[in-house]
Amino acid sequence: MLKRVVLILVIFGFTTVVVSAKKIVVPMDYPSITLALNNATPGDTIFVRNGVYKENITLLEGIVLQGEDKVNTIIDGRRRGPVIIAADNAVIENLTIRNGSPAGILSQNTSPIIRENIIKDNKGTGIMAIIVLPMIENNIIYDNTWSGIFCQGAKALNTAIIHNVIKRNGYSGIHLAYNSQVTVSSNIITNNHEYAIFGDESSSRSRIIYNNIFENYLGVANDVMLDPTNISSDPRFIDPKGWNYFVKEISASKKAGENQRDIGLVVMERVQHVPGVRDRDGDGLYIVTGK
Repeated sequence: MLKRVVLILVIFGFTTVVVSAKKIVVPMDYPSITLALNNATPGDTIFVRNGVYKENITLLEGIVLQGEDKVNTIIDGRRRGPVIIAADNAVIENLTIRNGSPAGILSQNTSPIIRENIIKDNKGTGIMAIIVLPMIENNIIYDNTWSGIFCQGAKALNTAIIHNVIKRNGYSGIHLAYNSQVTVSSNIITNNHEYAIFGDESSSRSRIIYNNIFENYLGVANDVMLDPTNISSDPRFIDPKGWNYFVKEISASKKAGENQRDIGLVVMERVQHVPGVRDRDGDGLYIVTGK
């Protein structure tokens, strides 16, 4: 049900009406995500109930697009373009994003948060980041026909590719090109058909730290500089067939990431830029507990 909270303040004899963000529920309030977006304003949350939504979506700045259940709330792009075109300060979370072309999510010179999604079966790449790197956190990026994540000239502004499982993509798990400078930390990158990480020489300043890079056909391209904090070990996922890609207690990925967090998916944690707090390696990112 569409709800908006209105707060009325009386200050020095003047009445001020402050309208807070609203929550729009699809399909209860509107039958499609596109119609919900047409009636949304920055700060609103569009909550999508379980189902398959055959749409191609262009987000608005500051919108939260949230699924009920990332396995069963599915946006299908029908190979008619990107499933989602991202926007600044938007959040994309808890969804399955599939059948996009040439990407599941296209983020061009924008800085959204992309977290806790399943991004799979896209023709091309799962996430395409151009110029600016989004925060890409806690996703399963699986079985896209080319690369899991493609960065073209992408720079990280207190953002990272962090705590994802990037598996079985057609070419590379992560492709860094055209002077991309990003942080790739605490991911499990496994079973990709060519490279785990491919990067050209211009992108060699990217920081590749605390990842588990395991059983990719060609490993890591020569121009990619690996930090000694990276490991290569069977991740030991709990239940891949049921989309449970958390690792077992016996996994070498347990507590092997930055600040002794797990490599791979994490629970109830966010990667944040915390002003005034110095993280261990100085990249401006610090992991804090809590939603």
